[in-house]
Parts: sequence; C-alpha cells; structure tokens
Amino acid sequence: MKSNKRRNVDYTRFFKPCLIVIFALILISAVVVGLFGFNLGLDFTGGTQLVVEFTNTSIEAENDEDLANARDEVVKILGEHNVDINSFQVQGAYNSRSFVITFANVSDDVLNSIRLDINRVLNEDDSITSSILNTSTDLTRNTSEIDSFVLSSEFLTIVSTLIFAVTLICIYACFRFKVAGGLTILFGAVVDILLLLSFIILARIEINRYIFTVLALIMALSIYASVSMLIDIKDKARDPNLSTKSNADIVNLSVEESWKKSLFVYLTAFVLLIIWGILSTTNVLYVLIAIIAGIAVVFGTHIFVAPAFWSAIQKTKETFTKRGIIRTENTGKTAVKPVVTTENNKDDDAEVIEVKD
Repeated sequence: MKSNKRRNVDYTRFFKPCLIVIFALILISAVVVGLFGFNLGLDFTGGTQLVVEFTNTSIEAENDEDLANARDEVVKILGEHNVDINSFQVQGAYNSRSFVITFANVSDDVLNSIRLDINRVLNEDDSITSSILNTSTDLTRNTSEIDSFVLSSEFLTIVSTLIFAVTLICIYACFRFKVAGGLTILFGAVVDILLLLSFIILARIEINRYIFTVLALIMALSIYASVSMLIDIKDKARDPNLSTKSNADIVNLSVEESWKKSLFVYLTAFVLLIIWGILSTTNVLYVLIAIIAGIAVVFGTHIFVAPAFWSAIQKTKETFTKRGIIRTENTGKTAVKPVVTTENNKDDDAEVIEVKD
C-alpha cells in the first residue's frame, strides 16, 4: 500500500554543493580569460563597417539570386584577405538593398585592396582601376570605422544607471527585509551575473552590446526573483501557525510552494527575451543561448542558493501572535515584544495587531 505522506525536500542542504560548483565555474572561467582573454565583439573593441551598394552595377538588387551571388563574391574577397567577418547584413528593400559588413580593423592598404576588389567584381565596368576609389561609381564609399561601445557615453550611462538602481534597491531591501534581505538580493544578483558570464566565457560567445543587454536584463530578473522570494518568506515567517518552524524550515516550505508558480514568470520572461533577441540582432543564436542560460541560472539560484543564503545569515525570526511579536534566535532563544490591539481588534481572538513602539 502506497503512503500518501508528502515527502519534504530539504532544499537548504544543496547550498554548500551549489556554492562549490559556482566557485569552480568562476575559477575555471577566470583561467580561460587569463589564457585566451574575453571574446570581445566589435562593440567593445571597435572595427570597420564596410557598406557595399549596387548603383551602376549589372546586379539587380531586388533579384534574390543576383544578391546571393554578389554576397558569395564579397565573402570570397574578404576570405582572400584573411578577414574574419563579424556580421554580414542585407539592408534596404528592392533595388535599394546594400550589404553592411563589419570586421576587425585592418591596415589601410588591406582595406583599400578589399574595396578595389569588390568594385572590380561588382561594377559593370571591367576596366576599373585603382582610381575607382576617387570616383562617384565607388560602391564602397560609405565605409567607416566603428567606435568602441564601451567608450561611448551611452555605455557609461547604462552602467552608472544600473549601479545606482541596484544600490537603491538594496537600501530599500535593508529597510523592508532587514540587512539580511538586502545582502541576499545583492548576493543573488552577483552570483547570477558571474555564473552567466562564466558560461559565456566558457562557450566563447562573443560579448557585444546585445550580450551586455542580456546580462543587464538577467540582473533585473534576478532582483525581481529575490524580492518576490523575500516577500513570501517574510509572510510565512510571521504566520502564527508556523511559529515553531525555524528559518530553514520556512525557506523549505516557501521554495516547495513557490517554485512551480514561479515557472510562469520565468516562461514569460523567456518568451519576451526571445522576441527581443529575434527583433534586435541578426546574431540570434548566441543571444538565445545566453538568454536560456541566464534564465536557468536565475531559476537555479533562487531555488538552491539565495533562500539558503538568507536563512544562514538571518539570525532572528519574527512571528505575529496574540501575545505579541515573538522574536526567535537561530539558537532557539525567544523574546516577546508587547503589543496593543487597535479599536477595531479588541476581540481576544483577533489576529491583526498593531505593534506599540
């Protein structure tokens, strides 16, 4: 005969093994960075943007077959000059289409040679010489250098705003959830970012403005998950029916009841981030991989790590009772803070009370 007794899972016992795995991944990624460096994209290193137009050529830009042949020729030319293409996009519509190609900076001589070869291949006039770069029929005249995103005012504004927002949230959390709550939010965000960054480093995913945005969005999701978790834990800790439970017991009960409900939030975040990733960049695959990894990291952290971290550093538990607020230390020592009832709650069985400061 099968027992109907519910099996309680001690989620806090996963805390130390998870910490070991986290520190191991961070250490390994640090070693990889030391040996190979970050796989920084042009947004961080700067580079060259080469625009290829089709004015005065025999190529019909609105013809997909012609466009594909032109693309193959351009890719071939770049390969012959040992240039690694960072991105290759087709912009515009119909006969106004153009290629926008980005790659790491090369010498002026190599760049001019690339432009000449592209013009010779794509231009109608087979007799074109080096003077093409100084004429109106130059198909690559819009070529320019790409500045580093890291050095831009936009990047500095985003970073400073993130730091300011996280600081305010942690200060607010310290008032609402005490110092242990603020530290838990900060701990969860740092762990999630470091874990996701470790995955990106080990997978050798190129770090560009889109990956940077994914990191920022995952941090926001982590903070939201931490605040939601602390609200639930706080409500349960103050439940008179759970007055005999320890902080660890409260954490286990909270995780057991909330992780399934949280799946909807994570799935919603996943769908929204996927839509953003598809619409924002042509390098969709790596962005989607980073999004999936980030959401998995936040989910795992707020099941096995962040709640246990809170219970480890939160020394007291407050429970509302008719006798007052019972403060229970982790050592088991208790203290009762006197309370008075409000005019609307004079009944002896009233559960809602007002604390007398």
